[in-house]
Amino acid sequence: SFLPQRSGFRIARELEHNGASLEATCNREHLIYSSDCLRKNLESVVDNLAGAVNDPVFYPWELDEAVKRLKLDLAVKDTQGEINVVEELHRIAFRKTLGNSLYCLPHRAGKFTSDVLKSYTSEIYVGQRMALVGVGVDHNELVDLAKGALSFLPEGEAAPKEATKYHGGEVLTFRPGPLVHAILATEGPSLGSKDLLAFSVYQKLLGVTPYIKWGSNVATNRLMKAATEGASGVCGASAFNASYSDGGLFGCYVIAEAAIAPQVMKSVIGQFSKASKGDISDKDVTRAKNQMKAHLLMNSESQDTLFEDIGSQILAKGSYTSAEAVAAAVDSITKSDILTVAKRVFSGKPTLSAAGDVSTIPGLDELF
Repeated sequence: SFLPQRSGFRIARELEHNGASLEATCNREHLIYSSDCLRKNLESVVDNLAGAVNDPVFYPWELDEAVKRLKLDLAVKDTQGEINVVEELHRIAFRKTLGNSLYCLPHRAGKFTSDVLKSYTSEIYVGQRMALVGVGVDHNELVDLAKGALSFLPEGEAAPKEATKYHGGEVLTFRPGPLVHAILATEGPSLGSKDLLAFSVYQKLLGVTPYIKWGSNVATNRLMKAATEGASGVCGASAFNASYSDGGLFGCYVIAEAAIAPQVMKSVIGQFSKASKGDISDKDVTRAKNQMKAHLLMNSESQDTLFEDIGSQILAKGSYTSAEAVAAAVDSITKSDILTVAKRVFSGKPTLSAAGDVSTIPGLDELF
């Protein structure tokens, strides 16, 4: 069916008129348009999503507003240590591909013209690079609406794939403030790795952030317990795990006052050393597996998380594995599997990223 060109303003107004929301987000591998709506307004939402990818219009005044928001994002980023340390970690670890920042380089803000965006969208908005996902809707109805609204899409070609290569290294960034944010990681599993679940269970075994707001998990978080023992200031630690279609990072995230940061980091690294040498009990494994299954099933209760997971899997491998099926597979993970990945992590080539008052932070050669 014919779709008139639509600007961002028109799409937003039409969806708001129908009581629907629209949000655009991106991660290191996907650009996601998402909308919440009443089922009776599904057709309007699909039509407007189609309008967003069918020769969209980029008016100069809309681009000016977007640049203002872009500059605000960059200003906020510069004040957030946790954002900077993750961005720099990826840049040093991978250099290109996954090392490319989620944020626009400051000197490029304002350089994007309507023609540049038109050229970009015409290249990436093709059938081979897109998936339409609905949660809480009838599948056949969604298929019929897609056939009518998205029939204009050219098949195109799948996104060219540049192999991700892990390099490692270290970067220390001075930022104002009393705390140091640091991540120490090695090469982790990709989403297609056979060791993905073993790494995920190992992350739970080492310890993650509390599930309850303002809660404490020192009793079950090995890294947090190691960080706080003997520390005379504010600190915290948790396992870090980031997996992508063809690469990943695994390690620890530490936050501490500058004066005690080196001590905290060495204490946390000590836990990785102990685990790699077999300091893992059957009770630890059982607890970690239960936490992993609970994490999977609770995440699947959120429609936002569920539909993003479905879309990512469809684009990556052409099929979807439910959270229930993955949770069942967790039961097959053994203590031996976890010990294998623990040894792999501790012996891997490290990457260190730290931001804050990093004058006291030791280099990689001093941490091991």
